[in-house]
Amino acid sequence: MATKIALLLCGNLSGEAYAQNGDYTSIYSRYLRETAPKSTQYTLDTYDVVKEMVYPSEEQEDSYNCIMLTGSGTVQVSSERPTTD
Repeated sequence: MATKIALLLCGNLSGEAYAQNGDYTSIYSRYLRETAPKSTQYTLDTYDVVKEMVYPSEEQEDSYNCIMLTGSGTVQVSSERPTTD
């Protein structure tokens, strides 16, 4: 029996990161293909929860063995060191 995976797309890459790596669906598909044991069968269903606001239904949720969430396509970066009070 194949492992069912839901991938909730919480953003997408742009610019150089996208040019080098593709979109999150491509990244996660490649990761699973390269790291899962060759004997592992799986399906990967994607849901765009940001632009399309599509989520698995409650019935679908119960059918998944794994629900993964991507990061956002943007990151806040600060060069300041955190301080403790």
